[in-house]
Amino acid sequence: MSNGPRSLSITVLVCLFATILISSCGTWKALTTRDDKPKEPKADRPSRLTQFTPEATIRVLWRRNIGRGIGRKFIDLSPAIDDGIVYAADAYGFVTAIDRETGRFQWVTRIGRPAGKGFMNVMDRSDPAFVTGGLGVGADMIYVGTARGEVVALSASDGEERWRVVLTSEVLAPPIASRDAVYAQTSDGNLFALALEDGSQKWVFHTQNPLVTLRGTSTPIFNAGIVYAGFATGILSAIDSTSGELLWEQAISLPTGTSDLERMVDVDGKPLVEQGVVVASTHQGTTTALRRSDGIPLWQAEVASTRALQSGYGLVFAVTDDDEVVGIEQRDGTVAWRHEGLLRRQLTDPLAFSNYIFVGDLQGFVHVIAQSDGRLIARRRVDSAAIQPTMAHEDGVVYLLTKGGRLIALELDRSA
Repeated sequence: MSNGPRSLSITVLVCLFATILISSCGTWKALTTRDDKPKEPKADRPSRLTQFTPEATIRVLWRRNIGRGIGRKFIDLSPAIDDGIVYAADAYGFVTAIDRETGRFQWVTRIGRPAGKGFMNVMDRSDPAFVTGGLGVGADMIYVGTARGEVVALSASDGEERWRVVLTSEVLAPPIASRDAVYAQTSDGNLFALALEDGSQKWVFHTQNPLVTLRGTSTPIFNAGIVYAGFATGILSAIDSTSGELLWEQAISLPTGTSDLERMVDVDGKPLVEQGVVVASTHQGTTTALRRSDGIPLWQAEVASTRALQSGYGLVFAVTDDDEVVGIEQRDGTVAWRHEGLLRRQLTDPLAFSNYIFVGDLQGFVHVIAQSDGRLIARRRVDSAAIQPTMAHEDGVVYLLTKGGRLIALELDRSA
């Protein structure tokens, strides 16, 4: 009998604690439900796809899974085509060769395993992906760049490793090859020329990166004995491919603003070299055409882009920082048309051939736009994952790689 009041008190306390716990759980659940999470500002959301009258159909010819996919890092592992073979890689070391017509695997190899950390260990540390730049093709070899600063050369015929060298920082863009050398750009602002035979260094061109830059580098271009390379300073340089001597350099855009973020004018997209003109774009800047012989500016358009440039129909095609697709007159830089229906959809580089421009987006859609006036011709969702930044094509067939690691071949059918 003497324990009654004490037992009653304990019971009351237990009930009170349980009530508080249940209430707290309800409060925690309310705080963590999807509806109460901070919502993405409406102005920053991908635009909704609008209705249109299709003029063609996108047909998928085949799909193949490539290794473990791309992972969570921001990298560009786009497919490359050479001599009827499509080469593709995942972010964890697997490289594959596939017959471009049948989709049959020719060989699969691995250049390493996810171990160790790259030079710039500031991205997703839980993701051990290390393949970051690829793929380049040329001189019967495949070239792959890594976060460890490596350039790895593989035999195009069987995937056997020919050589491997370590440079000064991450290789974020595909190495390119000429008949004499392989050119690789690193994230610390250096451009290397490597011997085809063994990867030994022939020369290196140095630049000084700004304090704050985008994660990425421009893909250099080799043309008629000159390497054209864009840098995080907003400068495009023309470099003698044999000696590494600077022939000329020109600012595509000048930094403006007061903060380091506002002053970023990286040349990250692949420039366009056509006849006597080089065209390049910068982040938060402009698209500028330069005379190839001496780098003198010919025209400038208020079009900011970090994507590669393409051309056709007398126009230069760009995807802007806000994901507009823009057609710019090659003769004077006048904007001929703008397609604004795909804003903030994280578009790929434009791929221009025949009369069309292909772009992919973050939700796995492929959009086909007319080169002449920018109207939408076709659309198809080919995968649930985002499409990697650069697509390739040959004989009217387009090859793309998704972030999930799916290589897809498709074509446009206008017979319907």
